[in-house]
Amino acid sequence: FAADLVSTEVVRRGTPGALVSIGGDLSAVGRPPEPEGWRVTIEDPFAPADKLATLALNAGGVATSSTLSRSWHRGGRRRHHVLDPATGTSATTDLATVTVFAPSAWEAEVQATATVVQGSDGAIAHLESCGLSGVAVTSAGQLCATGDLAGVLPSRAVAGAAPS
Repeated sequence: FAADLVSTEVVRRGTPGALVSIGGDLSAVGRPPEPEGWRVTIEDPFAPADKLATLALNAGGVATSSTLSRSWHRGGRRRHHVLDPATGTSATTDLATVTVFAPSAWEAEVQATATVVQGSDGAIAHLESCGLSGVAVTSAGQLCATGDLAGVLPSRAVAGAAPS
């Protein structure tokens, strides 16, 4: 939400366009610097120096939710910061990351996290039912994408698999 507020305020004050990143959540408002849009890279969650795709964003928000970052081991099990609202504990999911494109950064963040909790079985159907675009990467390195993004992603698994 902060990225949405800042980008809107920057444009309101006279800048033709703004792309604001706060904690990795992006908000794009106004005129992008290139006709095709702001270039947004989706990184490989298992090899962050590598990219899965670079896409153009004209306006709206992008957010990635991950079970790989902000994780720890407790009681011999790997835990992470994405919580299942039904249990209040780390979500049991086969997804490593979900990146969502939405009308706003706050909505992208909410939907990315909600999709991680759902797991791969319902991830893409959920995003498409919300009218959103997105990419999910499983812990085994398999890619899943909404229909509009499927053609721009590599037809392979990503670099590796998440630690157990």
